[in-house]
Amino acid sequence: MTYKRCHTFTTKLTNLCYLKTYELKALDCQLKATSAFLRFSVEIMWYNRLRKIRLKKMH
Repeated sequence: MTYKRCHTFTTKLTNLCYLKTYELKALDCQLKATSAFLRFSVEIMWYNRLRKIRLKKMH
C-alpha cells in the first residue's frame, strides 16, 4: 500500500515537471484561492464557537 501511494505521489510530481508556465500559474492561483477559502471557513467556525460560549455565559 505504501509503495502505491509513493508511486502515485512520484507520478504526480513528475507530471508537474511537464506543465507549461501558464498551467503552473493557474495551479498556483487555484491553490491560493482554496487556501484562502479554508482559512476563512476556519475563522467562521471559531467565531461561531466563541459566540456560543459567550451566549451560554450570559444565561
